[in-house]
Amino acid sequence: MLEELETLPIGLQVTHTPTQVGGPTGPNHDPTAWKYKWVFKTEVAALDRPITIEQFGILAWDGKCWILPPNQRRYNCGILDQGTFAEWYSCPDGEIAPGTAAVDPQNWAGSDELADFQQKWFFVGVDSSGKKYKGEAIVRFAADNNDSEK
Repeated sequence: MLEELETLPIGLQVTHTPTQVGGPTGPNHDPTAWKYKWVFKTEVAALDRPITIEQFGILAWDGKCWILPPNQRRYNCGILDQGTFAEWYSCPDGEIAPGTAAVDPQNWAGSDELADFQQKWFFVGVDSSGKKYKGEAIVRFAADNNDSEK
């Protein structure tokens, strides 16, 4: 997936609000859930043609490069499908028309450590001719409330 993302043209605009998220909730004492959780909004918009999202996901920063490890227990990352996108972003069939945005107003990231980290969210979709496009955006998470942007 990482190699494919490098080759795809940009056809989607991804916006996280805020781009620097502070003030996580937690600690959560449920052993099956992330101990800390940061909440933010994500919007995905098609630039100039209708695009149907087929996959989206989260890359983790390991301090040197973006990674997609097979086990996400250390990093909150992974690849999700069209049906999940349609549900989370209230976007029937995962299709985004130009001039509109699919929005997840309660997007979130989790961590078992109260520490700063960052993620890159990516979205991959196709137009009516089957050509693939991408959109990506980085969101940063702060362990305290002082680093949050509006």
